[in-house]
Amino acid sequence: MPKPESFVTLLAEDGFRKLADGEEVQVGDIAIYLDDDGQVDHSALVVELVQGYGFGRKTPWVLSKWGAGPEVRHRYNYGPYSTNVEFYRQKKWI
Repeated sequence: MPKPESFVTLLAEDGFRKLADGEEVQVGDIAIYLDDDGQVDHSALVVELVQGYGFGRKTPWVLSKWGAGPEVRHRYNYGPYSTNVEFYRQKKWI
């Protein structure tokens, strides 16, 4: 896997920005999973926001490929990867 800083640089070059703490996740955002060492471990696409799994907020559901396994739709914080997740959004093009 690439180093986190190079992966984040790639996202920035492609017009993505990291969401601020408390900023609402939206469909189309990218979830980046970091391991205990801060290395990029996995990524997923936010495909749905579901009410009822959080504390008054909608919970992001993502689509991702689990290694050699299937492509899976799941809650962002469920699966074989870390729950240390950062969300990124592509800036709007004018």
